[in-house]
Amino acid sequence: MAIDLQQSENDGLLSLMTPGTIQFSRTAAVLMSLLALLLGLLFYSLALRLEVRWRIDPSASHGYFVPLAAIYILVRRLRTKELSLPEFTRRFDVAVGLTAVLTGILSHLVGTLLNENSTGVAIDGFGLILVLLGLLWIFGGETSARRFRAAVMFLVFMIPLPFALQQPIGEALQQAVSVTSEASLSLMGLPIYREGFMLHLPGSELEVAEGCSGIRQTMVFLGIGAFLGLVGGSRIQCVVLLLLSLPVAIVANTIRITAMGLLVYYAEDQWIKGVFHDMEGLIGSVIGMVILFWLSRRLTPFLQRRLNTADPPAPAESASLVSDQSWPEHPGSTADARTESPDAWSARSVSLMQRAVLVIGLLVVGIVVDRATCVALARSGTTHQVALRKPLAEFPTSLAGWTGVDTPVSKDYFLYGDDHLNRVYRNDQTGQTVTLWMIYTTDGRDRGHHPQVCMRASGCQEDEARLATVPLPGEGSPAERFYFRKPGGNAVEWVTYWYHVFRIPGETTTSNGVLDALLEKFRSGRSGMTIQLFIPERTAADSAAADEFAAAVEVTVASQLLPPETTRSTRRAAFAIVNENLLRESD
Repeated sequence: MAIDLQQSENDGLLSLMTPGTIQFSRTAAVLMSLLALLLGLLFYSLALRLEVRWRIDPSASHGYFVPLAAIYILVRRLRTKELSLPEFTRRFDVAVGLTAVLTGILSHLVGTLLNENSTGVAIDGFGLILVLLGLLWIFGGETSARRFRAAVMFLVFMIPLPFALQQPIGEALQQAVSVTSEASLSLMGLPIYREGFMLHLPGSELEVAEGCSGIRQTMVFLGIGAFLGLVGGSRIQCVVLLLLSLPVAIVANTIRITAMGLLVYYAEDQWIKGVFHDMEGLIGSVIGMVILFWLSRRLTPFLQRRLNTADPPAPAESASLVSDQSWPEHPGSTADARTESPDAWSARSVSLMQRAVLVIGLLVVGIVVDRATCVALARSGTTHQVALRKPLAEFPTSLAGWTGVDTPVSKDYFLYGDDHLNRVYRNDQTGQTVTLWMIYTTDGRDRGHHPQVCMRASGCQEDEARLATVPLPGEGSPAERFYFRKPGGNAVEWVTYWYHVFRIPGETTTSNGVLDALLEKFRSGRSGMTIQLFIPERTAADSAAADEFAAAVEVTVASQLLPPETTRSTRRAAFAIVNENLLRESD
């Protein structure tokens, strides 16, 4: 029996009676407007943080287009599928939806606590997706959730990768592109050899930097692959294109590096600098997208025919909502029985008004807690500037039988800190030399340059079997000593690494309130100082003498430079350098 959804302005129903035409009742329009307002208030801070990442992080700049693509997917589904806002929904569907909404709100609060931490942005973004999926279950039931969840889940591509994941993925892609580019240039007859991420050609060299690794193109191609699959309406097409996105990114960037190598070998270095470098990057992206589009038109239809797993065409939608989620089934009843005596089955369902009250209540509570957290964050601040007791330049030049001479920093790239010291110390008895590098920052950027990242990027090869710890006086973690073979020869170098994170004066590990304790736990951007020793290896005794020098440095630093409350660590911090800004996750 067909149900006339237009019988009353206040029946609370939203229907898509004819494909492409949405009709709102007054109650539905007010409810949807209120939900949109509450969602905007709850996730306003997430929108601001996402926009910042999209604007300054090249690997996330595609985020601006993802919501538009999700809306396009939703509109395409609305043209062929029936959307309803039923007066009654099964209790099971409401329970599933409320669980998703509550989990999403909690995820948002955790993301707010993490604040500038990139992991917090990711957790917050997934919280938004969970809330939207929960609303589909609550107000549309299982059928609407299944039909329109793809448009909501596509929003995952607007969430930037946390730096803790972006960094190792970028390194793996750098390695892959370096290997394939070396092989490609070798096949073309060019004399080339590779050391780490450095490609050496006669008279010049190329570095496969993070921007050339393909991580940016990989994220873009993943989104394009999913979009083409969803628009094409085939699950296998979507899966295949997602799986091929990574190799396509590697191929596209291999073509780019190969072209740069040919220009360097047959022309001049100026062809790979400035605007030419940017154009090559754009050309590489275009090549990858062309490959992906070609695969979507050729390869996936072939697989569909071979595997015979193409999705069946969507059945024509009826103007009536009787057979779907609009009127939930009650065991042993019929459509006529449901229509004639709704009280017999509605007791097992949840009405529209009850659902609205539950959801609005959860959102309002979430907004109140979120605002309290934001106020507490603003009051405490996310960056706690703690100064050194004296400038680094006043660090002693004579130290435990070593005499130091200041040397200029070779590249301005390293002068990102608020204070730095680059000094070569020479052992007065043995003549051994050690370069001491110390850098202080007010916001934790010093922890962004870890030896395993910087040394490998410069072409040095690490011997992980010779990784060692160096005991240091005082409380805290011991230092770590890495062993690298330098590019272009057999020269080796030890690198000893550790850093200090400064706590604000009077800060303790206990707190009077739960919120303050959480803020203290997740507080980021602390001031700190990183210390590194670069030790050329000449004899077996060089590392032992350098370890004694490291202990002397730590004693002097603690007594003359460090504030009273510090924490010593060597934990590798995740970071990304974008647009001359160092984004980081620090202790």
